[in-house]
Amino acid sequence: MTEFTDALTAKVTDLTTKANGIAAQLKTSDPKAALDAFLTTSEDEQVVKYRAFREQATAQLKAAQEQITAYAQSNLTVPDTTQLAEERAKLVREIRAIVSLLKDEGIDPATLPKIDSAPRNSSPTGGSVPRTRIASITVDGERLLGKDGKVTLTTLAAHLKVSGASVREALGSLEGKSGQEVTATINGLSVVVVPA
Repeated sequence: MTEFTDALTAKVTDLTTKANGIAAQLKTSDPKAALDAFLTTSEDEQVVKYRAFREQATAQLKAAQEQITAYAQSNLTVPDTTQLAEERAKLVREIRAIVSLLKDEGIDPATLPKIDSAPRNSSPTGGSVPRTRIASITVDGERLLGKDGKVTLTTLAAHLKVSGASVREALGSLEGKSGQEVTATINGLSVVVVPA
């Protein structure tokens, strides 16, 4: 090698090192993460004012939401679905008995009015029973998983050979208990449920 080629080789090495350094920066550069970090930690006067404004606006929005929710709940009239369901069940039994008699008299049941279906998953307050997501369930210290790898109260009920209503009654409301252990004894077994 000559002095000339040595100089060119050194130059290529130097330029390649710089290019590779820039490539590494480009690979790890995330403009959104940089912006989020800047807005969260910067002591710049405008950014500090923005954070204070955002905190105040968030608090006002939360307070307004709580206020309107309380107002709506106090003005909301919800029928007693338990009573309605019992009344409907009585009517359906009566209709079926009459249809059976008519069928015996030669009347085609298809010519009679159809009974509309009603929701089955109703709570006493009229809404649907919320599906609580579960992070984990242990029964007598052993973690319980369904066949699909998911954890549900239905899986727990099937494992314990009890009804879902029995499980819900034993555990009580899981609403607002995310990440907290809820314990119960069901069929003599110690059950620990952690809502997600």
